Amino acid sequence: MTRYRMKNSVLISLFLLLFCKTPECQGQPSSGVADDSYSASWKPLIPQDFDKGLFRMTFDISRNHITGLLMIKRISANSIRMVFTNEIGIQFFDLEFEDDKFIIHSIFPSMNRHGLLTLLEKDFRIILFQKNKIKKISVLKSKIPETEKYLVRTGIGTFTYFVDAKTKKIIRINTNKSIMAKAILAITHNPEGLPNQIGIYNPTQKLRINLLLISN
Repeated sequence: MTRYRMKNSVLISLFLLLFCKTPECQGQPSSGVADDSYSASWKPLIPQDFDKGLFRMTFDISRNHITGLLMIKRISANSIRMVFTNEIGIQFFDLEFEDDKFIIHSIFPSMNRHGLLTLLEKDFRIILFQKNKIKKISVLKSKIPETEKYLVRTGIGTFTYFVDAKTKKIIRINTNKSIMAKAILAITHNPEGLPNQIGIYNPTQKLRINLLLISN
């Protein structure tokens, strides 16, 4: 009887090894995730209850340098609008971001370039919609103390997220393989609400954007 049970057990184990392809059967952690399960690993840069925020913004591309104020305002559950003006009220751009839509309400003539607008859309989408189109999250080994590291595969590319282990807030995002140009985002946080500072750097296009929170 004992030998029969042992034989049965071996046959079952062999069957699972050959025919069960799920990570659980193979003794491996599953890294596939639903779009909204990212919140277990990190908090969104833009909180769910966000209404509006005013940032001082510097914008450098090649040898051009612009400073002004950026107002970010939630229009609806899936829509956020950004208006960038200088201190005397001249408007550089008025852009609206939805989950799968980019609306240009107005743009300063010298900034009305397809390449630049595409770059702005992709960079700001990383900030506004971290959860969109997530296909897979893998945990990586971080060499930085008290920092978690994730490889995030989405419908628009692959990113490396660095997250504060205690607060679960994102402190850095690097693009890896992406339809967008390479970008690096560095973030510092307030205890609550919007990030205190966001820096965006696109080395190939020599684009630097720095946002410093004034009020929210």
